[in-house]
Amino acid sequence: MVWSTDLSFFIAGRHCFAAGDNDSGQLGVGSDEETISIPTELPIPVDDIISHGGVTIIRSGNTLLACGDNRQRQLFGDFTTPTPLDLPGPVMKFIAGDQNAFVQTDGAWVGRGRYRRDFFIPADLDGRFISGWFPVTDEHAKKLDAQKHGNQAMFFPEPITNTRDITSAENMHQTE
Repeated sequence: MVWSTDLSFFIAGRHCFAAGDNDSGQLGVGSDEETISIPTELPIPVDDIISHGGVTIIRSGNTLLACGDNRQRQLFGDFTTPTPLDLPGPVMKFIAGDQNAFVQTDGAWVGRGRYRRDFFIPADLDGRFISGWFPVTDEHAKKLDAQKHGNQAMFFPEPITNTRDITSAENMHQTE
């Protein structure tokens, strides 16, 4: 089970049910109804899930998907259903920040969302939204490396490449 003060995800096998605050579509059930009070099954098989700041990231097989709020450009569209992410390369770690998303690919951290000079290189875009992947400063990379798997962070034993079709029902019962 993954939960916060305003939403919950219940996972059984690869079935995932969501309930709670959904004002940005962050539950991924295909609706932006303010609150989902009855647990509703997500339309895809789920292996791992994190949710933070109105954004939910889902791992289904070798694919990362997102749903929820994109006002800070940390995602890749506005989603009420899980939608595959546009990744910069094979991803070993994903961290959802308050207004940013960070991925580790080929040993280096990159991010997108609200620009902060202490997070990103170059340092001349402070306060703007960035929708492309920017390199992360060495100082911020150390903080990201110190994160533990949990509410905001997802780590993978093998690189996630977003190459597998996870939308079909027959994938629901497959094991990796």
